[in-house]
Amino acid sequence: MHDDVQADAQAASRELREQLRRDAEEQVLGAIEYATGAVVRLAWYREPGRPRVLSIWVYYPDGRGGFRPDPKRGLRFYPHEVPALGRAIAKALRDVRREGRRR
Repeated sequence: MHDDVQADAQAASRELREQLRRDAEEQVLGAIEYATGAVVRLAWYREPGRPRVLSIWVYYPDGRGGFRPDPKRGLRFYPHEVPALGRAIAKALRDVRREGRRR
Protein backbone atom coordinates (compact mmCIF):
# COMPACT_ATOMS: atom_id res chain seq x y z
CA MET A 1 0.00 0.00 0.00
CA HIS A 2 2.76 2.43 0.95
CA ASP A 3 4.47 1.84 -2.41
CA ASP A 4 1.24 2.67 -4.26
CA VAL A 5 0.83 5.94 -2.37
CA GLN A 6 4.45 6.87 -2.97
CA ALA A 7 4.20 6.02 -6.69
CA ASP A 8 0.99 8.09 -6.99
CA ALA A 9 2.65 11.03 -5.23
CA GLN A 10 5.68 10.85 -7.52
CA ALA A 11 3.47 10.64 -10.62
CA ALA A 12 1.40 13.63 -9.44
CA SER A 13 4.58 15.60 -8.76
CA ARG A 14 5.96 14.84 -12.25
CA GLU A 15 2.64 15.83 -13.80
CA LEU A 16 2.61 19.15 -11.92
CA ARG A 17 6.21 19.95 -12.96
CA GLU A 18 5.35 19.21 -16.60
CA GLN A 19 2.27 21.46 -16.41
CA LEU A 20 4.35 24.28 -14.92
CA ARG A 21 6.91 23.91 -17.71
CA ARG A 22 4.17 24.01 -20.36
CA ASP A 23 2.74 27.20 -18.81
CA ALA A 24 6.16 28.83 -18.37
CA GLU A 25 7.15 32.02 -20.15
CA GLU A 26 10.51 32.15 -21.90
CA GLN A 27 12.28 35.03 -23.63
CA VAL A 28 15.38 33.75 -25.44
CA LEU A 29 18.17 36.32 -25.35
CA GLY A 30 20.77 34.39 -27.31
CA ALA A 31 22.05 30.99 -28.29
CA ILE A 32 25.36 29.29 -29.02
CA GLU A 33 25.14 26.49 -31.58
CA TYR A 34 27.60 23.59 -31.56
CA ALA A 35 28.64 21.34 -34.44
CA THR A 36 27.10 18.41 -32.52
CA GLY A 37 23.67 19.98 -32.93
CA ALA A 38 23.48 20.99 -29.27
CA VAL A 39 22.51 24.55 -28.40
CA VAL A 40 23.17 26.60 -25.27
CA ARG A 41 20.30 29.03 -24.71
CA LEU A 42 20.38 32.13 -22.56
CA ALA A 43 16.84 33.17 -21.65
CA TRP A 44 14.65 34.86 -19.09
CA TYR A 45 12.41 32.11 -17.78
CA ARG A 46 9.40 32.16 -15.45
CA GLU A 47 7.11 29.40 -14.26
CA PRO A 48 3.68 30.46 -12.95
CA GLY A 49 3.86 31.66 -9.36
CA ARG A 50 7.67 31.73 -9.31
CA PRO A 51 10.16 34.57 -9.77
CA ARG A 52 11.83 35.18 -13.13
CA VAL A 53 15.31 33.67 -13.54
CA LEU A 54 18.08 33.93 -16.10
CA SER A 55 18.42 30.45 -17.56
CA ILE A 56 21.56 29.15 -19.27
CA TRP A 57 20.71 25.67 -20.47
CA VAL A 58 21.99 23.04 -22.90
CA TYR A 59 19.44 21.71 -25.38
CA TYR A 60 19.76 18.73 -27.72
CA PRO A 61 17.82 17.92 -30.90
CA ASP A 62 14.77 15.82 -30.03
CA GLY A 63 14.57 14.03 -33.37
CA ARG A 64 11.27 15.73 -34.27
CA GLY A 65 12.64 19.11 -35.36
CA GLY A 66 12.69 20.60 -31.88
CA PHE A 67 14.99 20.61 -28.88
CA ARG A 68 14.86 19.12 -25.41
CA PRO A 69 16.73 20.49 -22.39
CA ASP A 70 19.39 18.37 -20.72
CA PRO A 71 18.14 18.11 -17.13
CA LYS A 72 21.71 18.00 -15.78
CA ARG A 73 23.37 20.72 -17.86
CA GLY A 74 21.96 24.08 -16.98
CA LEU A 75 22.10 26.98 -14.57
CA ARG A 76 19.53 29.46 -13.32
CA PHE A 77 20.34 32.84 -11.81
CA TYR A 78 17.99 35.10 -9.87
CA PRO A 79 17.96 38.74 -11.04
CA HIS A 80 20.06 39.92 -8.10
CA GLU A 81 22.79 37.43 -9.16
CA VAL A 82 22.95 38.58 -12.80
CA PRO A 83 25.22 41.63 -12.22
CA ALA A 84 27.97 39.43 -10.72
CA LEU A 85 27.61 37.03 -13.67
CA GLY A 86 27.82 39.96 -16.08
CA ARG A 87 30.99 41.29 -14.43
CA ALA A 88 32.64 37.86 -14.64
CA ILE A 89 31.70 37.53 -18.33
CA ALA A 90 33.00 41.06 -19.01
CA LYS A 91 36.36 40.05 -17.48
CA ALA A 92 36.45 36.95 -19.68
CA LEU A 93 35.74 39.10 -22.76
CA ARG A 94 38.60 41.44 -21.86
CA ASP A 95 40.92 38.43 -21.53
CA VAL A 96 39.83 37.09 -24.92
CA ARG A 97 40.40 40.48 -26.57
CA ARG A 98 43.82 40.78 -24.94
CA GLU A 99 44.81 37.29 -26.14
CA GLY A 100 43.56 38.09 -29.65
CA ARG A 101 45.83 41.16 -29.82
CA ARG A 102 48.87 39.10 -28.82
CA ARG A 103 48.49 36.67 -31.72
